[in-house]
Amino acid sequence: MKTLKPFIDAVLNIWQENSPAGRVGILLLAGICAIAIAGVGYWSVQPSYVVLVSESEGEKVDRVIDALDKAGIEYQLSGAGGNLLVDKRDYAKAKLLARGTGVATADDMMSGSLGGAFGSPTERRNLARIQKQNQLAATIKKMNVVENADVHLNLPEKGPFERRTSTPTASVLLTLRNGERLSEQQAESIASFVAFAVEDLRPEAVQITDKDGRNYTIPDEGTKQISNQVEYIAEAESKLARKAEEQLFHFLGHGNASVQVSLDYTFTNGSTTITKYDPDGKVASQEDLISESTTNSEEPPTGAAGVASNLQSRRKGSASVLSKTENIKTSYLVPKTEETQANVTPTRNLMTVSVIVNSGAPGLKSEDGTLLAGLDQKVTSIVKNAVGFREDTDAISVELLPFPSSSPDTEIALAPFDWQNLTSLVEKASLAIAAVFAFVMGFLLLKRIRPITESGADVAQPQLDRERLENVSQLSQLVKENPEVFERIVKAWSGAEKEESNPQRKAA
Repeated sequence: MKTLKPFIDAVLNIWQENSPAGRVGILLLAGICAIAIAGVGYWSVQPSYVVLVSESEGEKVDRVIDALDKAGIEYQLSGAGGNLLVDKRDYAKAKLLARGTGVATADDMMSGSLGGAFGSPTERRNLARIQKQNQLAATIKKMNVVENADVHLNLPEKGPFERRTSTPTASVLLTLRNGERLSEQQAESIASFVAFAVEDLRPEAVQITDKDGRNYTIPDEGTKQISNQVEYIAEAESKLARKAEEQLFHFLGHGNASVQVSLDYTFTNGSTTITKYDPDGKVASQEDLISESTTNSEEPPTGAAGVASNLQSRRKGSASVLSKTENIKTSYLVPKTEETQANVTPTRNLMTVSVIVNSGAPGLKSEDGTLLAGLDQKVTSIVKNAVGFREDTDAISVELLPFPSSSPDTEIALAPFDWQNLTSLVEKASLAIAAVFAFVMGFLLLKRIRPITESGADVAQPQLDRERLENVSQLSQLVKENPEVFERIVKAWSGAEKEESNPQRKAA
């Protein structure tokens, strides 16, 4: 308050010293300033809409609108729905949402005049590549463990005179959800998905990395085969153990039996060749043509001249025969396709089963506290039938032991604390603390910078100067009106009148 008091006093002095017309002018000027400030503030808070999706992506605008509605971002449709507009303040977030749905924004279309009527083939290929990247990233984000995904494709361009080019490659950056980690099977699925979406791209050429810097590589055929065999054995063991525990559940109750199964498999590699023929695509490979012609010529008349010889000659001429025979032999080639399929046949060699039964389960003891007779044989029989036990090769063991009691006071293991969320919270809190600290420092600095207050003499000095100017003005007016009076006053003040009254003293 003390800092503002000198300014308030100065404003009040200006107000008091001005005439009524000046005060009206001050009021008008203050009103104009207030209206201007309010107008600028109102204009600054008004949304400024820019084009997010242009008319060229009009058929995909529904997906962007759904994403904007879920995010609570306001939008407008210009004209007949040709362009989708959003506020400039929300443009960055809306642009990410549009790219996440696989729709190219106006910036993407205008960044290099991509896709325009005058765009070069290179620019069109770049646009197609960007759209493909956005579509792949949007699809990968649909996985439960993936929060965000960025896909970068390296597609070499083949010139008109080039025979060989480098193979395409791809890199995928994943942001996984809190506490999640990508499994080997999921990484392989992502690599296969990206490879099948891009021509000539192999799954081994897809590099997958998460935000924490973990690299997921696609295993080769040998490693992949071993991994598949290990997974097959683990799944078979788990399946058999569940079947045995389900059977024991109806006999012993829940949680009173534990079954573990171990399997030993031999995997035999083989192959099957399949030959397929295509009768519709046959092609002639060889053709033989044999042609034979036979002609009977007319014999000249013989014998004595006469009617009989002439008639006989005519009869023979009419009986002449012309014969022609053609034999065509063609050989065809029928297309055939041979497919060789590799197969692996698992063969179970040995199975061992370990069963632990809770001897303290209700209903397993007689009145004298001893276990029921033949309990282990019953459990063994149930487990054997459930897992498909073979007497000649497999082994089983059944133990009757009391299980430790589960006390309600047992400490429950809590999930590990998510330090990543705490780090984000600390960052936001530090920004808030820094803002408050900067405000306090600025306030203290402004408090130290005070206007120089004028002393009482300095404040009264302008008022004295104005009074002197008024006295001088009045005195000059009196001099103009009565010059003789002023002349007498000056003579009296200077002593000239006394000298004129004593001429003798002056002569002496």
